[in-house]
Amino acid sequence: MNLKDKNIPLERYSQDRGRVNKYGNMLIELCKRSGIYICNGRLFADKNIGCTTCKDASLVDYLIMSPCMFDITSDFGIVDFNPMFSDVHNRLYFSFSFPSSNSLNNSHNTINSNTYIRWDSTKTDDFTQVLTNDTGSSLQQLNDILNSIEIDTATSESVNGLVNDLGRCVLISP
Repeated sequence: MNLKDKNIPLERYSQDRGRVNKYGNMLIELCKRSGIYICNGRLFADKNIGCTTCKDASLVDYLIMSPCMFDITSDFGIVDFNPMFSDVHNRLYFSFSFPSSNSLNNSHNTINSNTYIRWDSTKTDDFTQVLTNDTGSSLQQLNDILNSIEIDTATSESVNGLVNDLGRCVLISP
């Protein structure tokens, strides 16, 4: 299965006018050998554009996937730069739509990717009980990590460490 089968252009557009460095060439070679594709410049809002993703000058942040993933991809694009989320990088967004689990045939019923869960006030006691029975002290660990943030002296290394600590705390939680 390849891009032509899916009516996706083989040519990948890019607004990046810089020279491809050795890492870019290595990435392209990896994609070729692995049968995976860079989606930037090929799909949805970024189709035939290839927006830059770093300092409005280069394209260094990618969505890369195998051809079978194109069937379930329902959106892709590059978000305008916002210093709240990164020092120099634009965010990427993408959505997948999956066939409904209760579908008995191969029709393409999809689950809304913008599902919102409403608070069920009848579950208040259950929620309180889960918080009260936090035997692993996960909430305290999260609170300690969040309270350790020193905004005035934050560096990219300290933020990365903080994110890693938060991730470990959430993953280890019961």
